[in-house]
Amino acid sequence: MFTWTDYCVSNLIYDPDYNAIAGRLYDFSALSNDNYTVPSTHLLYMSNYPNPFNPTTTIKFSIPEKSKVELTVYNIKGQKVKTLTHNEFTKGSHSIIWNGDDESGEPVSSGVYLYKLNVNSKTEAVKKCLLLK
Repeated sequence: MFTWTDYCVSNLIYDPDYNAIAGRLYDFSALSNDNYTVPSTHLLYMSNYPNPFNPTTTIKFSIPEKSKVELTVYNIKGQKVKTLTHNEFTKGSHSIIWNGDDESGEPVSSGVYLYKLNVNSKTEAVKKCLLLK
């Protein structure tokens, strides 16, 4: 049995099922009394380019296994702007283009936006991007 306090969560949202250290998510559910059991490591990656952007940005993410993924954009007030995807994705790297529009297809104003990656209904990461017009 071991514990530690992690003050280095950086851009990851804390989830009680995971612990973040230097950008890696460690799943300790695999621990057992067996001396040969090693915890599995899930390396999740998410970024967007260009940032700042106008008029489009590409959001890239990777997932460790086939999963249901939801990628949603919020404004700085926390209001949902647009759901970019809510689909099942295979293991590996993926990218989605956001055209700077809302759910109704209208262009959003300049400002800071947050995009959130949910994998299998768990928030894995939140990042920010800047739209400059």
